Amino acid sequence: MVLAALFDELCSGVTGFASPDIQRTFQVTYGQATGWLLAAFMVTSVVLEPPLLLLADRWPRRPMMVVGVLGMAGCCVAAGFAPSYAWLVASLVLLGPSIGLATGVAQASLMDAHADNRSRMMTRWTLAAGVGDLMTPALFVGLVKLGFGWRETFLTCGGLLLVYAIFVAASAMPAPPGDSADEDEEPGLLEALTTALQNRALLRWTAACVVCLLLDETLIAFGALHLRDHLGADEALRSVILSTFLVGGILGLLVADALLARVDAMRVLLGESVVCCVAYAGWLHADTALLSSVTMFFAGFSAAALYPIAKAQAYMALPGKSGAVAAVASLFTVVEIVLPLGLAWVADTLGLLTALTMLGFQPAFFLVVAVVLVVRRSAVVPRKAG
Repeated sequence: MVLAALFDELCSGVTGFASPDIQRTFQVTYGQATGWLLAAFMVTSVVLEPPLLLLADRWPRRPMMVVGVLGMAGCCVAAGFAPSYAWLVASLVLLGPSIGLATGVAQASLMDAHADNRSRMMTRWTLAAGVGDLMTPALFVGLVKLGFGWRETFLTCGGLLLVYAIFVAASAMPAPPGDSADEDEEPGLLEALTTALQNRALLRWTAACVVCLLLDETLIAFGALHLRDHLGADEALRSVILSTFLVGGILGLLVADALLARVDAMRVLLGESVVCCVAYAGWLHADTALLSSVTMFFAGFSAAALYPIAKAQAYMALPGKSGAVAAVASLFTVVEIVLPLGLAWVADTLGLLTALTMLGFQPAFFLVVAVVLVVRRSAVVPRKAG
């Protein structure tokens, strides 16, 4: 099931790497080749994903996931053969909810199958997504070296997804947690979503997951500009420094997976937050390429574990309703659209360094949360008899 995270990053990442070639093919503006296409993934997801994922608590999950993966494959093939820019946008508009359905059902099933070990399973999920991040440029560059382009990259993704759909169809998946005998007594989808939205712990941890968007693709985009302006780094050097963040993230997830086997998740969250705060502050003020690479590595190393721990806590807040948890998360897609736009406004009006400093809110936020929860849990000690 964790392979769904890999294919999620692979499909969504192709558009970003192919944007210069897409612009050249259809003669569109910079915004149309980047922002519009990235937003296309999210437009229909906000509307279609919540009801589909709520049904994952009631319907058999394997056919739902197969449909999602086949939808991803079909959209990638359609994008590869797109005769016009409008066709490409339409393909990506449908690709968004297809990814959401496949990955949402897969993640919910993973959490249900490992209810006693959610933090470690989410860490492995995030690790698979990190591998997908690294595979995307490798696939794109490899095909370019063979004389192919962005169309063939989409088509290759479509072919890989067809194979994955066959694999999913032949795999066993846990049944929805709901009791089929009580199906007639199940609340309506709107009522189920309303009930989930009334769970404050779920909303808090889902919002925490959104905060994790700061030290992710957002940092890569704004960080590239900072490295150019602050260090005068060219394209190659920027790529090397930013790649240390991704490599550090993968190694950090491997270490976090081992730690979570023997250490309480909140204590791991506390330690990772402290390291991330120090490393990110060091990166902002690094005045050499070497120091920038080292601090960026440790920022990625420590930031990577924050999301899976927060996501696992979100699932723990509403046990037995993993589909509803995924549905609530999909509603926060609106924030994913607004957040980079808001940071772009800050960078344009208050300066790039101010926007980058605001990204440091992520580790600072988790540091406060971890301190509060660790202190609270430490205060709850059993009283001695007599």
